[in-house]
Amino acid sequence: MATWSRETLAAFGLGICLAWGTVAPEAKGQASTKAVKKIYHKSRAFRIPLAIDAEARPRIREVYLCVSVDAGATWQEVGKATPDQPSFSYKAPQDGEYWIAVQTLDTKGRLYPPSDAAIEPSMKVVVDTTPRRLCSLRSVGGGAGLRCAGISATRI
Repeated sequence: MATWSRETLAAFGLGICLAWGTVAPEAKGQASTKAVKKIYHKSRAFRIPLAIDAEARPRIREVYLCVSVDAGATWQEVGKATPDQPSFSYKAPQDGEYWIAVQTLDTKGRLYPPSDAAIEPSMKVVVDTTPRRLCSLRSVGGGAGLRCAGISATRI
């Protein structure tokens, strides 16, 4: 697998590579289910680095970027690349959680994973473009109040 420096990954915006599950395993056995950390992103447009082993590239014809907005119940192909491309570009249509995975098509015409049901996310991106407000706790009429920029004090 290609080695990416922290600076290179930061330049892509998300700091993680899609490389897991891109080629059918050589050994028999089931794929492991792993915990996938959520990445929070403040912009709807971002690039997703793609790193495929140089040894595996000759066996792969295309790589498909798949996105799920319903926690993996359904997947939609939103982009395709050749195995030598360094990244995918993606623009989320709205704020929310996006599960991201890849499927590969090998030179023999086989898709891996072979069906949508077998796709597992390589990353989960939570897009949140809402600006944060600064808040402070203040005394209000014998109780406490929360004051946020642009919002009046509320008694709690």
